[in-house]
Amino acid sequence: MSTLKATFGLNGTMTGQSDPVTIAINDFGIDVDNPSVTSGSGTMSAGSKVLIENAAGAGVDYYVYIRNTGTGGGMTGTGKLKITDEHASSVRQISLLEVGDFLFIPIIGDNTDGGVQIMYDTAATNYVYAFFKRV
Repeated sequence: MSTLKATFGLNGTMTGQSDPVTIAINDFGIDVDNPSVTSGSGTMSAGSKVLIENAAGAGVDYYVYIRNTGTGGGMTGTGKLKITDEHASSVRQISLLEVGDFLFIPIIGDNTDGGVQIMYDTAATNYVYAFFKRV
């Protein structure tokens, strides 16, 4: 088993909001199987790409990171990514990532739900991803 250390922060002010927005989670641990990281990059110009299959089976959970890096990977362009589950009979949307957006969530696996796929939405774009098998 390995432990990843993560930090998340979000702060700023918003028009019409009297108090600043501050969310900070510092140095929290994520326990993962060793070794379990799978990562890569790709181009989405049509169709879909399955990252994690439902066939992973019941009880196999993951932490998933996906980021839309835009045309040529340079954080520009208009291509969006639809993130969906990989259900054979009824695909359900999880998120829509515009250029620069990212997603980091735990995914619970079973035999029919829990897979993750990236789908083409509006225009060609690039992405990076990583997933870690949760302990």
